[in-house]
Amino acid sequence: GIRVINDMIYVVNSGNVLFDFDTGDFICDTSSPSSIDIIDPVTDTLEDSIDFPLSNNNPFVCSPESIASTPDNNFAYIGSQVSGVLFKIDINSNILLRGANNPIIITSTDGLDATFDIEINERGYGFIAMFNTDRVFTIDTETDLINPFPFLAEFPVGLRGDNPGSDFFDGPQDMAITNNEISPNIFFITGLSSLLGSIDTSVFEPAM
Repeated sequence: GIRVINDMIYVVNSGNVLFDFDTGDFICDTSSPSSIDIIDPVTDTLEDSIDFPLSNNNPFVCSPESIASTPDNNFAYIGSQVSGVLFKIDINSNILLRGANNPIIITSTDGLDATFDIEINERGYGFIAMFNTDRVFTIDTETDLINPFPFLAEFPVGLRGDNPGSDFFDGPQDMAITNNEISPNIFFITGLSSLLGSIDTSVFEPAM
């Protein structure tokens, strides 16, 4: 993941993930730590780095990837390539607020999932692409609550979104969000489709 926030470049270093052929699980590689580097684009120099220590309590929570900031650029949320969680950092202090020890849980901390992307609109609602779950969840960045009112449930996407009983693997990966009051306002690609999907969130969002 890479994002420009407050004129600085935030680069997510995911670290390494191992695959256990005996159990079929992806395992966080403790010898390959994750971090976020903050780069000054004017001087092309590394200004700071935020470490992502792993957790013995949540051994499957690791591998940060996508990153998006709140409208005021005070906070940023980071997805995970192997678990259904979000991480959170304070942009002003470059401090990790929600890491592997205390992540924001979207689906679980012990099952294989992936918060492959997060996009935040100008109202502060974040939309999270869950690869294995074939859903797009919502987070209120003011409270860090998942699917807050009026978003009473997640948005089904992909082939399992159309047919929840389908065994076909088709998770959402990358998203783009618009803030121009045109519907639909979220567009996404999935793992095994040549089609561009879309979501209209305006029917759920409260009036300004």
